Amino acid sequence: MGRLARRLASLCAGLFALLAAVERFAPAAAASFRVGDFTFSDELGGFEILGVTGTGTTDDPFVIHERLYGPGEATIVIRRHRTPTGYAFVGDSIRICVRKVIVNATGRAWEGFDLELQEIRGQASVHGDGLSFDQLARFEDVRLAADRFAELRWRAEPYDRIHLRQGSVDPGGVLIVDFAITDVTPTPVFYLRQDPLLLTAEGPPGPRRTATAPLAAGRDQMRTP
Repeated sequence: MGRLARRLASLCAGLFALLAAVERFAPAAAASFRVGDFTFSDELGGFEILGVTGTGTTDDPFVIHERLYGPGEATIVIRRHRTPTGYAFVGDSIRICVRKVIVNATGRAWEGFDLELQEIRGQASVHGDGLSFDQLARFEDVRLAADRFAELRWRAEPYDRIHLRQGSVDPGGVLIVDFAITDVTPTPVFYLRQDPLLLTAEGPPGPRRTATAPLAAGRDQMRTP
């Protein structure tokens, strides 16, 4: 009985440790935050939104604080609402500025990070849907910056994606990314997919620099300061 009791105690200790690890990295219940005319939701899983502030303007961007715990992609659901002042979804173009503050809770370092816009869930945004990372802005006005990666690559056609490379985010570290989203033919719902590139072999941390890249629309652009 003594040996059996010791085994049971050991098993219970291991189970409690596992539950603690799950509690550390697992999501809370799905959350959504309405700020002004937009709601940001983590209902698709893989991450949790901790809070959203701001108005979405250049001087006061939406600041989305989140914790990304899944090993794969995590997609934000963004909903646009009618308001008492009245909006028409068709023909009422939008431009919102966004700052994402992302905690790496995956337990592994990131050696890159990708963002992709989707008007239809699971399908990358195409040129004809009007949704983009500020594709219509003038060359000098495109908003794009990140604090943990030195290379920022933006592809506007045939799909809308941002690739961050040449850097790293350690477990528990924070990545800050600034960008703008425009939609000339808005729909009530669109999606922002985010996909960390997990470090395959541990090495020295990458440079912590801020890279700001004004980019021309309609081309694959890269800036490596």
